Amino acid sequence: MKELMACNTTRLQQMEFITLMRETVEQIEMRGATLIETDAPLKRYTMAIKAAIGPLEGATRDPQRRPETAVAHTKNSERRTAISRFGLRFKVYRLSEDVEDHQAYKALNILWRKHRLVYPLNVQKLTGATDNFLNDLTKSPYAEAVQRLHLQTDVDAIRAANEAYRTHAAQRRANEAQRTPVDVGIMRRAITEDYTRLSLYLAVMADAYPEVEAWSRTLSGVNILRKHYAELLARRAGTRRAKKNAAALAEAAAESTAPSTFATNP
Repeated sequence: MKELMACNTTRLQQMEFITLMRETVEQIEMRGATLIETDAPLKRYTMAIKAAIGPLEGATRDPQRRPETAVAHTKNSERRTAISRFGLRFKVYRLSEDVEDHQAYKALNILWRKHRLVYPLNVQKLTGATDNFLNDLTKSPYAEAVQRLHLQTDVDAIRAANEAYRTHAAQRRANEAQRTPVDVGIMRRAITEDYTRLSLYLAVMADAYPEVEAWSRTLSGVNILRKHYAELLARRAGTRRAKKNAAALAEAAAESTAPSTFATNP
């Protein structure tokens, strides 16, 4: 009789659960490709799980690992680089023998000393602080100094990088506002139900049709995965029990060596 390997999938961590679902679909598509083409229930259960994996993974993904977050980091890095480049370029005129160049350097250095701390600011504050810096660069005598030292291209680069980040941040906020709220718990329970039906269906069909080798082969692939995760859960439970027992022994030892609180009669 074909049996289904026991595995309590509800105890798996979220990414373990998602990996199990994805690997299960891959096993069925690989071992039971002919069955999916001819058996409607198997195809329905498999496609339901396959379609739900992506949304569940997207809903549980760390926001810092989303693609749009990587784009934001890149644009922020480009902005910081543009600001740093400006600071480095005007400083080469510190030792200039040209009187006007040196005067321009001194003027910009006064402004840079005021705004140089804009560079390490966090992204929430950097956009506004950069706007203030750019606004000051349009005033006299700083605007003349920028022209004298041929730094307008660098100023334009800072402005472009700051606007690029601002535009991306606004788009992210708009996307978040339009994002449909999801309940990860409900999504996982729905996939678990489909997975349970799929696993039981495979076991029943493999037992009912032993002459169809594809059913047994597909069930075997699913059982291999279930055994792996069952062993993982067992090891994790054993580790927790060992830590709990060790803590209990340590507590008991501490109590046994603790001095008595009762007064000793002379």
